[in-house]
Amino acid sequence: MLTSADIVDYVKRKISFLPYIDISDEDIMDHIKRYTLREFARFSRLRKSTVLDTRNEWFKTTDKNVFKFYDRQQRTILNIYAVSTTTLFQQQQPMFVGDGINSAIDWLMSKTLTDTVATLLDYEYWQYIPHNKIMLNRYMSASEIVGIEYECAPLITEIPDQYEPIFLDLATAYCKEWIANMRIDNVNSLFGEINVNSSELRQEAQTVMDDFKEKIRKQPPNLYIHVG
Repeated sequence: MLTSADIVDYVKRKISFLPYIDISDEDIMDHIKRYTLREFARFSRLRKSTVLDTRNEWFKTTDKNVFKFYDRQQRTILNIYAVSTTTLFQQQQPMFVGDGINSAIDWLMSKTLTDTVATLLDYEYWQYIPHNKIMLNRYMSASEIVGIEYECAPLITEIPDQYEPIFLDLATAYCKEWIANMRIDNVNSLFGEINVNSSELRQEAQTVMDDFKEKIRKQPPNLYIHVG
């Protein structure tokens, strides 16, 4: 798991004169989060889930079957599904006449058939309404709790281990570009004056960024098949 200290230390080792520039570690991390992490999110996104309680007055709206869903992370919703409901036995589905286990089995088969037909007649379970609402269809809205699966950009600590080297190199590249834009000619260090070649820094940074964008272009898309 990467930490802010790990990232800053790596960048400083790759850009040897960086510690002698008047830039704090906090400034370095702020720049990396603002630019590197945003770009990296196009390459690696995490699949997470949360729940929405449709009984909570805070999430209800004046529109029928429409609920609030705050989305500060710019999440891509993949699926919404029923988690729990207390209305299972309150549906307008009559019990078959019978005794004991046979009656329960008959009712369950009938209920399953009814739900399957309803699914085929009403395929769209939900709809996202930008920028902070979700509309559930009449079958889904019977659930008191719905699960929401979504994709979002990772935090620094959530970057998968196998992608850490890619992220570190990209962070270094963005820092090189940042320094090049400062147009610093020389840096005084404990070992004397260090010449800063802004053109070379910018070229090195651009090479890494172009390579990263090419990898994004060749990366296969995440495909999810809905089985209704």
